[in-house]
Amino acid sequence: MKLILPVVGLFLLSSCAEHQYLTLSGTNIEKTETRDFLSKGDTVTVLYHFKPEQGKIVVALFNETDQPLVIDWWKSAIIIGDNVFSYYKPDATISGQVNSTGSRGAGVTTSSGNVNGTIYMNESSQFIPAHAQIGKEMVVFHLDTLKNLPENLAKKDTLQGAYNAFIRYRRMSFDKPGAPLSFRSYLTFRIGKAGEEKEFSREHEFYVSEVWKIKASPKDMPPSITSRGDMIYLAP
Repeated sequence: MKLILPVVGLFLLSSCAEHQYLTLSGTNIEKTETRDFLSKGDTVTVLYHFKPEQGKIVVALFNETDQPLVIDWWKSAIIIGDNVFSYYKPDATISGQVNSTGSRGAGVTTSSGNVNGTIYMNESSQFIPAHAQIGKEMVVFHLDTLKNLPENLAKKDTLQGAYNAFIRYRRMSFDKPGAPLSFRSYLTFRIGKAGEEKEFSREHEFYVSEVWKIKASPKDMPPSITSRGDMIYLAP
């Protein structure tokens, strides 16, 4: 006699609050097969990859010309309503190692140490040689979780998580006029040799086309979700 076992779906249960995953669409920019955003031009080609982490973006730029090109991050920004979030952050970061020694005597403890490392300065502009490309990962903007969403129109669905468990979530879809959030990316460039440079800009518009409400952080999600270039994760 052959035993037939019932197929049981394991669901990821969590007591945490619902998180939001925002799927982005563009109005004047194409979406690639890998769900990145690509804008091709005769002068510069721009690619955006939005990371699941809050406000983190990878921007890749390709100089299509025979002339030197400069991206001016100080004059570039994400614009959400009346709020401007500059691509340029003057903060420096340090990567290194801390070494310390200590001694104890007469009830007194003393210690001393030193730090060996490298300080990374954010650049206000970057040079892009002719027919070459650069890429930069930045934390640009902060978003609060979206409010007043049409919860009554949400569709229930499931997906397979990172640990083979199924995750329940609710999905709401929007067109551009009804989107709960839209924003613009404004990039400023300079082209030409020193003393003969001309400034120009490129602007790309994005809006939230889907909101997923789900009790799972990015570590619980499958790579097919976390590797996408069109999704932002918002913690409650």
